[in-house]
Formats: sequence, C-alpha cells, structure tokens
Amino acid sequence: MTDHFAVLGFPQRPGLDPAALKQAYLDLAARLHPDSAQGDDTRFSELQEAHRVLTQPALRLRHLLALSFPDVVASEGGLPKNSAHLFDLGAALQRAKNALAQRAKATTALGRAVAAQELAAASQALRAAHAPLAAAESATLQELAALDKRWPAVSAEELTALAREFTFLNRWKGEVAEYEFQLANS
Repeated sequence: MTDHFAVLGFPQRPGLDPAALKQAYLDLAARLHPDSAQGDDTRFSELQEAHRVLTQPALRLRHLLALSFPDVVASEGGLPKNSAHLFDLGAALQRAKNALAQRAKATTALGRAVAAQELAAASQALRAAHAPLAAAESATLQELAALDKRWPAVSAEELTALAREFTFLNRWKGEVAEYEFQLANS
C-alpha cells in the first residue's frame, strides 16, 4: 500500500494543514508533471492520488486507519453522532424531490404556477437546512482537531467513527448541492 502521507512529505496524522498540503502538492506537481524536465508519469499519478486522499478528511482517516491499524476493517454501519439534528435536512431534500417531480408532471399553466411556488418553498427549505449542516461539519472538524492533538494515542474505532461522520456529511452536502442545482435550473 502506498503511504500517501510520505508521497507528499507529511507525517501520518489525522489533521493536516490544508494550505501546507496544497503548497506541497503544487511544488511536487510542477516537478513531477509529465511535461516537465523531471516528469514521471508514475510518480505524478501517485501524487494525484495522494492529494485526492489527503485533502478529504474521510479518505485521509480511512487511509490512516489502514496504515496504523492494518488488521482492522473499517465499518460503514450506524449513524454518526453529529447526525441527530440533520433529520430536518432529509425532509427538505424530500420536499425538493417532490417539487421537482410535480414540476415535471405539470402540463398546464396553472400546474406550472403551482409547481413554481413549491419549487421556491423547497429552495427556501434547503437554504434553511444549511445551518445544521454547517454546525455538524464544524463539530466534526473540532473532533478531528481534538483527535489530532491526542495522536497517536487514539484507537481504530475513533478513526473509523470520525471517518464515518465525514463521509456522512459529504453525502448530505452532495445531495443538497445537487438538489439546489436542479431547483435553480428547473
């Protein structure tokens, strides 16, 4: 297994400075790019993958788990602890889905007008759901910082749980972005 931390010259730990990570990536990418004098396709591909993994907390934590606890298999089950206040977001997403379906079925001017009102209400509900999503992300980032301070005295279960929280949040953020796009363009 490739140590993505080593590829970018960082110590194995849960938290990384995004600005330092970006700078290290840019420096190495300029040197290793296939079009440069020192270009190397294989090392450049490794660099790309290392950057992709290390910039995403969920992937970084899963990679760290694989490196630090090779005998542990990360589980995907269960809800993360910062999810309880996100259930309103699920309702907002369902409202957006229903509004888009209503708009697709509308064939008359009156039907499209009613659907437009529901699309606007669904958009408003999604905007209101940003606050709990941001709060959950902030809490999870604080947990990452606390875990990083205790590194390496952490358990595989702690890494797995935090990775699950980031994965969960990324899925929610992706769905919100997708529905906001669809609502804005319908």
